[in-house]
Amino acid sequence: MARPVKFTRDIILEKAKRYFELTPDVCIEQWYKNEGIDKSTFHKLLKKYEINVKIEARVW
Repeated sequence: MARPVKFTRDIILEKAKRYFELTPDVCIEQWYKNEGIDKSTFHKLLKKYEINVKIEARVW
């Protein structure tokens, strides 16, 4: 049996950056599959490692 992957804060931080930079045409479910993590685990680890997101947009 394969051992479970241990996601460190640094790994989750990089995944979070890629996640929030996705373009609208990317399928979210496919992204999770390619990253090797499921949706609920990803969001739990964001909370565990206290990774917050701030999105700013300027429109003029």
